[in-house]
Amino acid sequence: MLKLPSLRSCYDTYVRDVSIVFLLLLPLTICNAISIFVGHLANVAGYPEITSHFFYLNTLLIGIYPSALCIIATYYLSAKHNVNPMVVLPYALVMYVAISLSNGLVAQSGLPNNSLVALLTAIVSVVCCVSFRLFPLDPSRLDFVSALYKQVGHFFVFLLVTIFFTKLTGFIIYESQIFKEHLTLNPLTFNGGLTYQFVLGLLGAVGINGHNFLFRAKQQLYEDTQSNIAAWQVGEEPLNILGQGFYDAFLSLGGFRYFIESFAVHSVLFQRQTPSHPGAVSIASCDV
Repeated sequence: MLKLPSLRSCYDTYVRDVSIVFLLLLPLTICNAISIFVGHLANVAGYPEITSHFFYLNTLLIGIYPSALCIIATYYLSAKHNVNPMVVLPYALVMYVAISLSNGLVAQSGLPNNSLVALLTAIVSVVCCVSFRLFPLDPSRLDFVSALYKQVGHFFVFLLVTIFFTKLTGFIIYESQIFKEHLTLNPLTFNGGLTYQFVLGLLGAVGINGHNFLFRAKQQLYEDTQSNIAAWQVGEEPLNILGQGFYDAFLSLGGFRYFIESFAVHSVLFQRQTPSHPGAVSIASCDV
């Protein structure tokens, strides 16, 4: 009788694989942080030309990151399942580029910039190639012609699968936009901040760096914080407490921040259940 692996075993394997993939990308992330630091240091020292070069390098590394994630994840997963990575890489890149360009998931530089799509395309490509046990073509083999036709047919079927996932991604994006029209979450508010931290923790629970996948939201948070600081300095708006600096300091608390999040969620639920309590503190609708 075939014994299926336990959920715990699958989870441990998944976390280990994802951890290894993102660990391989760690040098790129560190170089990105160094470029930002050197750029700001050169700006303070009064070298605007050097500053612009390092900030351009920062933008370039951010744009390259999802593509590098797709390549490294494909290479690692295919090698783990004893499939030549050079066979799987074209499949993954074709699906990744097709989904990204067809649905507008690209940066200003024209590079695909969605890390979630990069990771999913790597997994789908490896599954397809592992299922059919494809091997590199060798012209010296007697079955070269038949193997060539086999791979051509397999790649054509894979293109049909790519079209399906492209349409599916477009459908998901369209439905999410409709959902956003009815649900507006602002990280600068209390409820929006809780949701933002919840998504970060949820992604972290499955071994995914939430900051990379929520880069657009974090970038928007940074821009809103800078605008609020500029307006506060001229006396037009009050200074928001929930800003980029708050989240950076909050994340530095480590595991203790989960206790604070749990307490905040409990406070919101308790206030909603007992709205008439005279000592209840209205914090759920606090926009700071």
